[in-house]
Amino acid sequence: MDDQKPDTSDSSPLSVAIDDVAASDDETIEFTTVITNDSDAPVVWDVCPDYSITLSSRASEAKHEYQLNCGKNGGIAAGGSDRFDMKVVGDWDSSSRLLWQLDDGPTASVQLADVQ
Repeated sequence: MDDQKPDTSDSSPLSVAIDDVAASDDETIEFTTVITNDSDAPVVWDVCPDYSITLSSRASEAKHEYQLNCGKNGGIAAGGSDRFDMKVVGDWDSSSRLLWQLDDGPTASVQLADVQ
């Protein structure tokens, strides 16, 4: 989506982006979050980090919090990236924005105007 806004937190070597956004029904948005390690050192997680998904529109805002399913990965290699399939259910319309944030760190957002 052209409206995607990736962000890199100053305190994190990670950046995130939202890709492949689609609606599977009137309330469900499916998408992929790409987490990239922009450093020369691996990022290792002892515990998979938390993340949040916020759906906001003119009429409402709903925040959902989860723990990333990083599985046996346990992190991201230096200069590498990992893709995570996501799904969120909530009220949304063409004015809505989807915001994804990794554990108070980097964020990415996308306007849902063109989602079908």
